[in-house]
Amino acid sequence: ASTINVLTYELTDYCEKMSYLRSYDKINGLTITGGGKTYDIDITGDAEKENLKAYINNKYVQYENFAELYAHIISIEFTDTGSKKADDELLVTITVDLKDGKKDVLKYYKQSDLNCFYEVNGAGRLVVSTKKVEEILEFAQNLYDGKTFTPEW
Repeated sequence: ASTINVLTYELTDYCEKMSYLRSYDKINGLTITGGGKTYDIDITGDAEKENLKAYINNKYVQYENFAELYAHIISIEFTDTGSKKADDELLVTITVDLKDGKKDVLKYYKQSDLNCFYEVNGAGRLVVSTKKVEEILEFAQNLYDGKTFTPEW
């Protein structure tokens, strides 16, 4: 008798691993909250005219440095699927203000030193790296301080 191995796949096996996908030209700004701090980032100008400017807590910063922070946020890949647990600690919240007037709210709940549960607009089932989430706050502070940084890809 022959045996047939049946492979089981999850929907996530077919999905892009990036946890959030919004183009730079679709956002007006974002608010990052965590670690007892809030970073309000406003974007002005037009991508087509290449005159984009970024402000963090009303302080002008190099748009290229903001772009590095945003690239880090959108490059956070999910590592697994999971669910939020009652004792998970809210680590970071990002509110993305979209040009169409809507908002996306991204929440990252620390489950362990390795994993965060990730939620968009109140729904989620993805797990991401706690280190990558903590770097959001580090890079936001660096942006405010005028320091350059390069996220790992």
